[in-house]
Amino acid sequence: MNLIRNFFSSIIGSLLTLTLGFLIITFSITLVIFDSKFILSTFEKNNTYEVLATEVIPKVLVFAIAQQAEEQNPDQSVAEKLTQKLDKTTFEKLSPDLKKIFENSYAFVVGEKEQFEVRLELQSYLPTLQENLSAAVSSLQTEGQLQGLNVEELTANLQEANQASLLITQDKIEVSGIKELNTTQNQDQNDKSFLRQARLALQRIKESQSILIVTTVLLAVILFATRLPHFLSGFKWIASTGISATFLPLIFGFLALITKPVGMVSGFLKEQEGVATFSSAVDLISKNLETITNKIFVNILTISLTLMAVSIALYILVFFLQKRQTKAQT
Repeated sequence: MNLIRNFFSSIIGSLLTLTLGFLIITFSITLVIFDSKFILSTFEKNNTYEVLATEVIPKVLVFAIAQQAEEQNPDQSVAEKLTQKLDKTTFEKLSPDLKKIFENSYAFVVGEKEQFEVRLELQSYLPTLQENLSAAVSSLQTEGQLQGLNVEELTANLQEANQASLLITQDKIEVSGIKELNTTQNQDQNDKSFLRQARLALQRIKESQSILIVTTVLLAVILFATRLPHFLSGFKWIASTGISATFLPLIFGFLALITKPVGMVSGFLKEQEGVATFSSAVDLISKNLETITNKIFVNILTISLTLMAVSIALYILVFFLQKRQTKAQT
């Protein structure tokens, strides 16, 4: 009878170990991802909006212009020269609007908002960009580069876009005021929203966490019940399972903190020829991700060590109580 009981307890204990380990990891993730104060302050500390406005967006714009001029993959050195000739103050005004977009998008993804809408009037940026970009392109053309680009056509396009606006919501990015972009087809392509997919993924993580909590409690109750009527034996099995459940999360969190996987991926990407032009974007993403993932890994270690300490304390307490009980019986 004891052999069957111990076998059944071992099976339940193993299942409890796995579910508790997964619960530690998912709880550590949601604890960080849904902490709006931490996430938004991370973006602020890493100068996310300023770097996007003054480094990433100008490079994307310049690369697109250079590609149009050469009708093929543009020379990265030419694109880099054009970027350097641009006055970065032209783009600095984008920072507040980028911050607004990020904050509203994040609030929607984590469920703090059911919908959002941000409208950007391009006339706030394009007049100075038009003058700045035209001068930069003309300067390069005097050096014999970007000869395939018509400055007058570029200026005319920017003047037309001056009256345009961007409407950004949880479902789409709608351009109005530019005939080539303000079409039903363009709007339909944006109906499958990345933000909705991200929101759904986080909702599923939270649902999985709830299921893991219920499963963990249920398995713990069943494990305890298999040891009845020996209450101390039940607590001892619970304590042993708690200790076992912390090993995998501890190893995972410790190795992740040491190896810094985000940095490894970032280094690999920057070595790729096609990504080298946008190394500032890779650096920005990796810096934010590294801060967030490090916080997750620290949470995993903290929760695991806390659970291990509590489980060890419970195990020691049960050990002495069993010892006292044995002496009383003899």
